[in-house]
Amino acid sequence: MKKEFVEKFKKDFPLMFQHECYFDCGDGWFDILYIMCHAIQSHINFKECPQVEVVQIKEKFGTLRFYYVGGDKFCEGVVRMAESISACICETCGNAGILRNNRGWVKTLCDEHYKNGD
Repeated sequence: MKKEFVEKFKKDFPLMFQHECYFDCGDGWFDILYIMCHAIQSHINFKECPQVEVVQIKEKFGTLRFYYVGGDKFCEGVVRMAESISACICETCGNAGILRNNRGWVKTLCDEHYKNGD
């Protein structure tokens, strides 16, 4: 993920990203992650709930993985939903995509990025 996107997460959600976090996914999932972080932090701000602290964000088996500590069942549900949605969003560009076998790797890609071998 672009450095500027990583910095936006740290700036907009400082409590979630107060420790060093490992990012390893494409820019196309920025919107999914941003909306998810906003929903989680908004929930935490209005409920008595342990602060979510992000440990790692990555792609695994073609979909988003979001590893964290803290939160509650609501936060868990938001994360699982975002991870599920990532199977329909191109990891490279954010357009509609599908899980595909891309040269032996499973990735969620749109038609264009699949053809280009991204």
